[in-house]
Amino acid sequence: MSLLKTLEEAELAFAIHYCTALELIAVVEELLDATPELWGVEELAELVRLNRTQPPAVDRAPNLLSAYLAANPMRPDQRPRPLDACGKALLKARLEEYLDSKDLPVTVCRMVSAIEQNFDYPNWLEISTTAATGAKRILRERNFLKSGKKQSDW
Repeated sequence: MSLLKTLEEAELAFAIHYCTALELIAVVEELLDATPELWGVEELAELVRLNRTQPPAVDRAPNLLSAYLAANPMRPDQRPRPLDACGKALLKARLEEYLDSKDLPVTVCRMVSAIEQNFDYPNWLEISTTAATGAKRILRERNFLKSGKKQSDW
């Protein structure tokens, strides 16, 4: 998940259903490896040490990260990009996966709903999802026509 550059972005990725709690642990571990001084932060080290085979332990990951971020907020000028830009990038990545038929439509729907709640219905959301729906329809039609079937067979 190299799209995520900060712990705040990792928290956002979970909040908008881009990643699961298990994936969140892996992302935090990647971020800690990229910033070794963070390994000394007990809350983050505890998060990474969670037993990934035990669902109750994994479910604690988002709360541990949120607690750390609440106690250590990042100033907006420290962020590599605004959080809404991160949300937009994550949605774009998910839509590309969907268009490549690597994701089910439900994964996009789950993200859209969470983005609406987290960003108060941003205008870029409607544009992105409308474009993806149109692109998917075009790809489906192109594949259908390549199959040699008649349009009346739809």
